[in-house]
Amino acid sequence: MFPIFLVLYLHLSVIEYAVITAISFGGGAFFGYIGGKAGDRFGYKKTAVLSNLLVPLLSFSGLSVNVFEAASLFSGGWWARCFRNPARRVMLLKSIFKKEHYGRAFGFLHFLDIGGAFLSALTAAILLSFKFPIRTIFIFTAVPIIIAIVFLYLSNPLEVKDEKTADAPKSTVDHLNKNVYRKILIATSLYGFSAYSFGFPIITVAVSSKDNVLGVFSYAVFLAVSSITGLFVGKVMAKNVKELTLGYILGGIGSLGIGLTFALNLNVAFYFPFIVLSGISMGFVETLEPTIIGLISHERKTGKGMGSLSAMRSLGIFSANIIMGLLYIIGAGYSFAYAGILSIIAGLVVSAVQIHLPTT
Repeated sequence: MFPIFLVLYLHLSVIEYAVITAISFGGGAFFGYIGGKAGDRFGYKKTAVLSNLLVPLLSFSGLSVNVFEAASLFSGGWWARCFRNPARRVMLLKSIFKKEHYGRAFGFLHFLDIGGAFLSALTAAILLSFKFPIRTIFIFTAVPIIIAIVFLYLSNPLEVKDEKTADAPKSTVDHLNKNVYRKILIATSLYGFSAYSFGFPIITVAVSSKDNVLGVFSYAVFLAVSSITGLFVGKVMAKNVKELTLGYILGGIGSLGIGLTFALNLNVAFYFPFIVLSGISMGFVETLEPTIIGLISHERKTGKGMGSLSAMRSLGIFSANIIMGLLYIIGAGYSFAYAGILSIIAGLVVSAVQIHLPTT
């Protein structure tokens, strides 16, 4: 709802929207890294619960009467979300008996996260179609966040350890992990430079179709596909880094297709196959990246590893949103072409690097 609220209700330009999201996501890089280290030092549950208390600021951004209020509330809520995420991921890892199940766990987490987002976007589209006030819709989103805070507070995760790593020589494992760790962060950073806010496709579909509801519905489609893909990838395909290449390249094709559809002024229906590809891409990336970091991180520094993953992605997204916004002034086709080409390059870089994950 936020891009529609800013551009079509507060009448900001697309470049102004791009700057606001760049600040939000770029700032998230710092908060994600610090949140991971805070979890390692002060406890993952405490870090996740306390930061979650500020996430409802996102919901209050819809009550803003000017751009400063909207940007401040949205950024504050997003930064709290970024601060929480590494600790929450580590809580999940520490409740799993065997490392070979990490992929399934993160796939299921993505399925629940994005599945919930799909229901939210679908509900928003329905409420908009019935002319429900957009500001009221924003407030409704605080309810599930508050319920989530309560359940997270009541959780008491059982921490278990995978004993297989005890047999491996420590120096060898550490050396392997550091090499893989650096390469994954580099790949994540490269992909981040093409990972724009989905607000750009929402605005593009809404403007092309002259229908805000269809813009929000496009996001619901994206989320539904991503959710199911994460569940599938986690169960079947989360075995090595090469599979990450496919996620990056599919995302690039999706972006190129969205840009081409706009440039050729095709029927709005042509956007959706490429939105589906973008959703599949997100399902791959959001499942495989944390799975790999979980497999290779030192047990006492898992929070730092997850925080670094969030930071590298957010730094890329900061630049991606600024560049997307600037190119959008020239034409939406150019902005999506930039993102598509860079995403494909990131995929090719990963495919050219020989990385083998530890099996224990």
